[in-house]
Amino acid sequence: MKNSKVLSFLSIILLSVTFIGCSIFSDDNDDDGKDLILSGYYWMAGDEESVADDASGRASINIYDLIGSNDTSADYKFSTLMTNSTNKNRVNDYPEKGMKSYYTVTLEDEDTSIAPDAYKSDLLNVYKIKVTSHYPRRKYLFDYYQEEYYILDVDSTDATAGDSDDFWTTADPIVTLNDSGSWEVDSKARDVMELNYQDDSVRYEWIVDDSNGTSDYAHFDEWDGDSYPDSWSPTENTDITDDWWSSKVYYYQHVNEWIGSWYTDNKEVFGVRYYTENTDADGKTYRTAISFERFVSQDTLADISDDNYESIIDEMLFGNLTDADVLAETVIWYKITTKNRKTTKAWSWVSPTFGDPYEIIEVLEYSL
Repeated sequence: MKNSKVLSFLSIILLSVTFIGCSIFSDDNDDDGKDLILSGYYWMAGDEESVADDASGRASINIYDLIGSNDTSADYKFSTLMTNSTNKNRVNDYPEKGMKSYYTVTLEDEDTSIAPDAYKSDLLNVYKIKVTSHYPRRKYLFDYYQEEYYILDVDSTDATAGDSDDFWTTADPIVTLNDSGSWEVDSKARDVMELNYQDDSVRYEWIVDDSNGTSDYAHFDEWDGDSYPDSWSPTENTDITDDWWSSKVYYYQHVNEWIGSWYTDNKEVFGVRYYTENTDADGKTYRTAISFERFVSQDTLADISDDNYESIIDEMLFGNLTDADVLAETVIWYKITTKNRKTTKAWSWVSPTFGDPYEIIEVLEYSL
């Protein structure tokens, strides 16, 4: 690719990272007609995709960060949160610096029994949490992130035998209704987990694995490969502590008519994202993540569901698709330090509508 074409594409990325008002919804391509926007749209999305990662088992309102060890904080009583306005139920700089998350709390099930039988009390309440997270000055790409889940209120001093204590604490687990209609603990469960874009498309996400202190992933090194892998599994961390957290998230997005009203071809992105926290030599936590995604010419929306997404996405990511189907392949790696310094590396192979395939590799470093 000519230098001018490289600069044309990278200018989109760099302007976006520095929050300058560049619109990716323009249909201005380079003079050879290559779809530079086609790969850049998803590359940029990957740069800010850690909304759920930093929270997987802890959910997008991380109560541990809000109250620390103060398990009777009057600021986070369920009865109070239910009456608050969404502006009052607001968390700043979370999940990342510059973001704002607004949430509502409603009583979903009062004085319920819980399955399995670890919880002996019959006076337990389940609350539904709805969270909307907004990005700083990203209005030309993202709209908002939506997450909905259920919290079981237990007694923080005697979680398995006491009644609900009305305090939202670290003892309160995420729960979901099982097939028999009873609540059960499941930190991965979400009613809604979606990233909404300005072009009205939606990225649906599913947590398939999350762990705290067991089977965590090792630190993800900066991606040094020069091609998309046939398959990939992270290395398990053999030196773990309770402070570390890891997760695996699948995601899927259907895009239609996103470059002008004349563009009607169906396109989809399939991805998997691995996230982990580690402690550096000074005992400070830093976060790393790596994602693999494919942008393909398909129409899977009617077929994908909560019951089959793992097999479908896995096949789309690492299966032997035809060259005509695969429009772009991307690997995204990032690291965030305790000083909110973020380094992102993205490798993309792009098969444009016109012209020869090409690859782009770029490393960006900036403060959140």
